[in-house]
Amino acid sequence: WQPNAYTVHFDSNCDNAAGVMGDEEFTYDEEKELSANGFGRAGYLFNSWNTKKDGTGDEYTDGALVKNLVTAQNGSITLYAQWRSAHYQVYFHGNGSDVDDVMMPQDLYFDVSASLFGNEFEKSGYMFVGWNTATDGSGDTYADRAEVVNLADAEGAVVDLYAMWGTIRYHVAFDANHESATGTMNPVTYGYDQTQRLPANTFARTRYTFAGWNTVPDGSGAGYADRAQVLNLTNVADETVTLYAQWRANSYVVIFDKNSELAAGTMENQTLTCDTPEKLRKNAYSRVGYVFDGWSLRADGKGVIYRDEQEVSNLAVRDGAEVSLYAQWKPVPYNKLSDLHAWPP
Repeated sequence: WQPNAYTVHFDSNCDNAAGVMGDEEFTYDEEKELSANGFGRAGYLFNSWNTKKDGTGDEYTDGALVKNLVTAQNGSITLYAQWRSAHYQVYFHGNGSDVDDVMMPQDLYFDVSASLFGNEFEKSGYMFVGWNTATDGSGDTYADRAEVVNLADAEGAVVDLYAMWGTIRYHVAFDANHESATGTMNPVTYGYDQTQRLPANTFARTRYTFAGWNTVPDGSGAGYADRAQVLNLTNVADETVTLYAQWRANSYVVIFDKNSELAAGTMENQTLTCDTPEKLRKNAYSRVGYVFDGWSLRADGKGVIYRDEQEVSNLAVRDGAEVSLYAQWKPVPYNKLSDLHAWPP
């Protein structure tokens, strides 16, 4: 008996596979190694041979020692290449020393679509805007949880994706901080890490001078001067920071005028504060033949008369104003002149 001869054909089993393999001749009952695979396919690794295209037949490894694949004389068999998608990994980078948290790498396979992991990084004052293959954003861009495929085609390849960050925008509102204040101010919008100058205050309040802004109505928070340069008032996107006007009560000076060249004595000026009632200084002037009869805002005594040491408030409204109070004198009745020791006999 003469053993039958048969032929093994090798099929790449893919239209885009590269390479060529010739047929291999076998003799029945003789073991022989299959030819080493000579096909290549981008993004795939050769896995084995199979007698069926879909891999459901008999399987043989690359270079396997085989015999009796065919019984008929001059018969033939076709072995179909079986391919495995290349495995690669995606590494996620926060892209900054001030970025919090870490992310595990993601396993992906060639020609298998998958969603990228959702971003877990955080950066104060910034919002995540996507991934990029370059640290400066000049590479390929991918959205958060983007559906991707074939980021690499080599087995064991690593794809680095870098977080891209955009500065948050926040709003600053202005509060007059008193029901008697007048004027309006529109809110402004600033970007994080961008130094900006606050707008000039346009609120006004009678008897008060604007003394800056504060993040708390009672002034116990962070304070800012008028038109101050500010940076990063918040790190929360679209948050509104309210700045409350701070008011300082105006002060003014009261000048005590003796209102007569014949009056004697001196009196120091007195500084008073608006909306703070305070007693006037005790009169220290004297005038022979006259008794002190109070103070007036007019030398002729017309208008309001303030008695000695009277508690007063808001004699002026402008900061730094000077208010003159004129001593008012009332003649002593003639029959009482003898009681005045300073009066000549």
